[in-house]
Amino acid sequence: MLLLFVALFRGVLLRGDTLYERDLEMLHRPLRTLLVHLWRSTGGPPLWNPLLDMGQPFAANPQAAVFHPLSWLFLVLPWGTAFELQLLLPLVAAFAGMVALVRVLRGSRTAAVLAAGSWAFGGLLLSLTNLLPMLLTIAPVPALLAFALRLARGGGRRDVLGFAVCAALACAGGEPVTLAAAALLLAAALVAEIVSLAPHRRPAAARAVLRVAGAGVLGVAMAAAVILPSLALAARSVRAAGLPLERSEIWSLPPLRLFELVLPHVMGHTGEGAGAAYWGAAAYPLKRFPLIYSIYPGLLIAALAVAALARPRPARLVWAGAGALGYLLAVGGHAPLWTILRHAAPVSAALRYPEKLAVVTCFAVTVLAALGFDDIASGGRRARRVAGAVLAGAAALAAAGGLLTAAAPPAALAGLVARLGTPAATTAFAALVPRDCAVAAALAAAYLLGLGALVRHGGVRGGAWLAAVLALDLFVAGKGLVPSRPPGAVDPAFPLLRPLARASEPVRLFDLAEWQPADPVIAAAPSGLQAASWGVGSAFATDTDLSELAWSGRATRLFWRAAAADSRVMTPILLRRGVGAVLTRPTAAGRDDPSRRAVPTLVRLQDPMPEVFCADRVVRFDGDEGWVAAVVALGDRQRTAALIEGPDALALPAHPGPCRADIVARDPVRLAIDVLAGGPGDSLVAVNQTWDDRWLASVDGAPARLLRTDISLSAVAVPPGTHRVELVYRDRTVARGLVVSGAAFLVALAVAGGGVLRRRRV
Repeated sequence: MLLLFVALFRGVLLRGDTLYERDLEMLHRPLRTLLVHLWRSTGGPPLWNPLLDMGQPFAANPQAAVFHPLSWLFLVLPWGTAFELQLLLPLVAAFAGMVALVRVLRGSRTAAVLAAGSWAFGGLLLSLTNLLPMLLTIAPVPALLAFALRLARGGGRRDVLGFAVCAALACAGGEPVTLAAAALLLAAALVAEIVSLAPHRRPAAARAVLRVAGAGVLGVAMAAAVILPSLALAARSVRAAGLPLERSEIWSLPPLRLFELVLPHVMGHTGEGAGAAYWGAAAYPLKRFPLIYSIYPGLLIAALAVAALARPRPARLVWAGAGALGYLLAVGGHAPLWTILRHAAPVSAALRYPEKLAVVTCFAVTVLAALGFDDIASGGRRARRVAGAVLAGAAALAAAGGLLTAAAPPAALAGLVARLGTPAATTAFAALVPRDCAVAAALAAAYLLGLGALVRHGGVRGGAWLAAVLALDLFVAGKGLVPSRPPGAVDPAFPLLRPLARASEPVRLFDLAEWQPADPVIAAAPSGLQAASWGVGSAFATDTDLSELAWSGRATRLFWRAAAADSRVMTPILLRRGVGAVLTRPTAAGRDDPSRRAVPTLVRLQDPMPEVFCADRVVRFDGDEGWVAAVVALGDRQRTAALIEGPDALALPAHPGPCRADIVARDPVRLAIDVLAGGPGDSLVAVNQTWDDRWLASVDGAPARLLRTDISLSAVAVPPGTHRVELVYRDRTVARGLVVSGAAFLVALAVAGGGVLRRRRV
């Protein structure tokens, strides 16, 4: 398994490459770059990111992982080393945790190694390397379950601490659907433990579960620095009102992917450069690609899991039931259970992508496989026959499929692929299916030989054979899931944006190309987060993880509504927000000319408004339609105006007094402005920064109200005269979370210290 690990990540371990696929490049690399930059700029945990979409909370966003222990590596190690370790260490932890869990379940060492290798280096976790929050959340779960079972059996302080630490790490991962999956797996493990006991011992075991609950409370408290700010942000983010059902179900596991537990490429090939090689794209009508690239655990693991059910003991039926429940939830819109859950638990309306719950099914299959291996190793004939039948059936099916595909007329193949809804994949289907089937048949034959060796020579030699074939199986299926490149091919700033990043004065960017998802140029355009990681601020950026403040999302939505009503208002709105550059898609002629590479064009805007300025008019509006009508009516005049919703505008003069505003101090969480207001009435200092109730305003040290203008921006009313206006960002939920986490760690230390003293006395 060590060789498998090295082979899969040879580019990273041996050549110094970096992983980059999908979300890693577009989301998590920029977030980790910003983490380091903002931490140094703030002098502590970065609470606010001033660069993304006029400014957004940072530490409160679990995607940023500010308080996850692996993020602290960025503060002490070279950036590249820290980035790769936060991807590789969870896989190592998942391997060790699964070994521990199988051993706690009284499995053999060989069974533990097989299960751990499949879990840590199978299709699921390799796919999660580009879905980092899911990986960080699920990695400690096997160890979590191992400690939980030890506690249920009367374990001591070490098990309490181990369970609490694993629970804290899972919570720190911050992915809510995966946390729900972890809770389901924990419940399955405890129920399986209780039902496996003699009836007279079950009440005592059920009471022991209370110890697990107590350790869980300690673990959640240790992760309070992540949990409390995240919940507070969720309550004021775009998810607060819930997500439409169709949006939450975009990534639902197609039922056909259940066969992917046996054959890795049932739906096609994923990963870098797959493109038309994924002939199951029609099963994902909007995304055209799966969220989780692969759920393949290795053919042997699937066969052993079925073999474990040849002896339907209660505990095994519980694991099988958990796996089935995870599958029924993961299929999302293809079955009613996800919709029922949304209605039964309204909080689930803020969750998205039921495909994530496939982790429950894969986990249950892995545990059952370990039990099935030991059944066969101990001489279980029925289990051996079942596993052999599954492997032989897979070999026969693969051989028949490969031969039929190779012999089929091109027209017949084109018709078949067209029925799948992806006619563009015909060529890839014809080329890849025979090869995939041949590989699957050969592996099935090798596994059958390994089962024979297991029966003849015992668990050690037979297990070594099976482990070697499993490693080869997982490598062949998984090598395309973790592509790597030299860091220089991933990290350099988009060439067009380098002048903005090097400008003496900040230049805010509006990325029009980012809003053209159907345009092929999107692959060449940076995201708002990427631009932020290069030091370029943005406005109206796409909210990739749906974590923006609700009013920021509303502002973006209304911007496009106003643009649809009158496209001439786009430029004044952008200038009002200080946008000095627009990244546009190429012209039709540029896209159609094959001799030219289709790249976006940077257009500079003249005279954008500065970070702070004095508004010359206040315009009241009511509701979404009122704002659209107001900006259309104002036209170019909105550039220096402040549009305020509802009765707040009544307390301000329609034409505020003139003033001069100069920034005298600026960091991510503090803004100091000297204002000279000429009167006779109050002046209105407009701040091109997102409004949030965590921003506290003061005028000459006295608290002042921070007004929300233009849907999502900020302003402060200032009386005539010379004044110092200060804005300071204070997220008390972060402070409270840190206090609770600190107290929980002290309790954990006290528990550990008490155990040490007790052992010394003994």
